[in-house]
Amino acid sequence: MQPTKHFHQIHRLFLLGLLIAGSAVMAFSLGHATAQETEANPSTKKPQVNVKVLRQDEYEAKVDGEKTTATMLEVILDPLAGSPPHRHPGPLCGYVIEGTFEFQVEGGPLRTLKAGDAFYEPKMILHQVGRNPDNKTRTRVLATIVHPSDAESLVILEPQHEQASLSTETFDAPKSLSSWSAKSSSGEDVPLQQLAGNPFVLAMFRGHGCYHCVEQLKALEQAEENFREQGIRIVAISSESVIEMNAALAKKPLPFTVLSDIESTLAKSLGSERIDNWHGLLIVDSKGKAHALISGSAPMMDCEKILATTQSLGLTGEKLASHPIGNARLSSLIKKQAAESPETCAVPTTPSKAAATQTTPSNLTYAAQPKPLVPDLPIVGLLIYDHVLQTEITAPSDVFSKHSEDGKQMFNVITIAASYDLIETEEGLKLFPDYTFENAPKLDVIVVPSAYDMSARVKDERLVQFIQSQNGNTKFTVSNCGGASLIGESGIAKGKKIVTWIGGGKDLQESYPQLKVQDDANVSYVEDGKFLSSNGNLASYISSLELLEKLTSKSHRKFVESYLYLERLTGWDKSRSQPE
Repeated sequence: MQPTKHFHQIHRLFLLGLLIAGSAVMAFSLGHATAQETEANPSTKKPQVNVKVLRQDEYEAKVDGEKTTATMLEVILDPLAGSPPHRHPGPLCGYVIEGTFEFQVEGGPLRTLKAGDAFYEPKMILHQVGRNPDNKTRTRVLATIVHPSDAESLVILEPQHEQASLSTETFDAPKSLSSWSAKSSSGEDVPLQQLAGNPFVLAMFRGHGCYHCVEQLKALEQAEENFREQGIRIVAISSESVIEMNAALAKKPLPFTVLSDIESTLAKSLGSERIDNWHGLLIVDSKGKAHALISGSAPMMDCEKILATTQSLGLTGEKLASHPIGNARLSSLIKKQAAESPETCAVPTTPSKAAATQTTPSNLTYAAQPKPLVPDLPIVGLLIYDHVLQTEITAPSDVFSKHSEDGKQMFNVITIAASYDLIETEEGLKLFPDYTFENAPKLDVIVVPSAYDMSARVKDERLVQFIQSQNGNTKFTVSNCGGASLIGESGIAKGKKIVTWIGGGKDLQESYPQLKVQDDANVSYVEDGKFLSSNGNLASYISSLELLEKLTSKSHRKFVESYLYLERLTGWDKSRSQPE
C-alpha cells in the first residue's frame, strides 16, 4: 500500500535530509511523490541522512483512544553521518539492512549494530545516538513507527539542540526588501515593502510539516500580544505552495499574516539557506529594510530574545491595536475598482443598481486564512459572486448552520468565490468569502445561486469549471433561480429535470436543450437524483429544507423549521399582528 493522500496532507512527515556531521543540521519536509527520498546536496558534499517512505497504513482500531498509523521508512546514512538527539511520537522497530549503526537510547548502553541486527525504541524515549561510524561505507536501516494519525511530525528534536546553532547577524547596511514579494492565500503577489508601516519580524519557515517550524509558529502565536505591545508585527513566509499553506491554515488559523514563497527566494538571497534547509528570521524596520538575521539549523523560538534584539536595534514602535477582524487575518487592504455588467435579467425585470451606477464602491482584497472546518462533518459550499441574489445564499446558510436540538454542529457551511475580493450582493450586503476556487475543499453539497445578469456568469470559464469539478465530489448539487443556467452551461445534468425562476423556463430550455426544464409557473422545487433546483428567492428555503431532511432526518427538519418560526410565516394573516 502506498502513502495515502491523507498522509501527505496531514503528516508531510520528516525527511532526515542534509544531516551534517559536527553541525547536526536536520530538515523536515516531504514532497508530493508517492515514495519520497531526499538527495545529497552536491554543493555541500557533506555526510547526510536520506529517508524514503516505503509504506503507510492507517488502522480503524484505536490505540489509547487515538487513530493509529504505521509508517515504514528506509533510512540511508552516508559515511560518518548521524542524527541529533530526538524522540518519536510512537514506538519504533528498526532493522539494519547493511553497514554499521551505532545506537543508544536514554538510559541504555551504546550498541554497535551490524547488518541483520534489530533494535527497538519505546514511545517518546530519547534517542541519544544514531550514526554510521564507518568512514567509507554507507548504512541502510529499515524502520517502522506506529504513531497517532494526527501526529504533526515523526521526529521531535530536543529543545537544547534546536537552539544550539542559532546565530544573529546584524547587517552593516540595512537590506531593502523592495524587490521581493510573496503570495497571499488568494495567490496574489504581495510586495514585502507593502508590509511596512511598523517594524515587523519576518519568520521564514519550511512548511507545516516541519516540526520545528510548527513549534516556532506556536511560540510566535503565544507571544503575539507582547509583540503588539512593542509596536511590532509578525509575518511568516512558508516554502509551501499556496494550496498547501491554505490547507494547513484551515486546520490551525494563526493571528498574523502568512504568505507563500515556494522557491524560498528571499531566504536564499539573504543567506538563511546558504546550507539547504536552514531556518531564518528577519528583523525589519518600518520602512521595509532588514537590520538583522537570526538563523540556524532550527528556527528561533525565544520570543523574548527576539524582542530584545529589536529593542537593541531601536526598532520598536507604537502599540498596535487588535486586528479589526479579530484574529489578524488581513495582511493588507488593496483597493480595486470593479465594473458592473448591465442587467439582462434572470428574474422579472426591475431596475438594478447596475443600471443606476456604472461601478461598485471600491472592493477590498485581503490575504485571508480559510475558515476552519470541523472534521468529519459534511461541507456545504455556497458559491458567491458580485450581485448574487442574497436570499439564495442566506437561505441555505440559515438552514444548514442550525445546530441539532442537543446543540451539536451538523454541517460545515462555507462561502466560495473566485478570489478573496470583497463581494457585494445585489441587495448591498458585503461579504468576504471563506475560500477561493483554488483552495476550496471537496464539497458534499454545492449551492449555485443566481444574479440578475447570468449572461456574464455562464461565460465565466473558471466558475463553470469549478462547478464541473466539484460536482464530481458532491452528493447533492443545488441550483436556485437562474443558477440553473450555470448547471446547464457546465453540462453536468444532461437529461435531468430542473426548474428556474418564474418565467425563465422557456429561455433555459432553448439555451440548454439537454435539460428537462419543468413548468416554473406551477413548480417551485424539483429533484432528480443528486440535482435539486428551485425558483429561487424565498423558494430557496424549500430546496434547503428538503435537502436538510435528506441529509439528516424529518425530526431535525421540523426542529429547524421551528427554530426559523416557519409556522408563523406560513400561518400568518394580518389579523394576528393586531392587538386584541
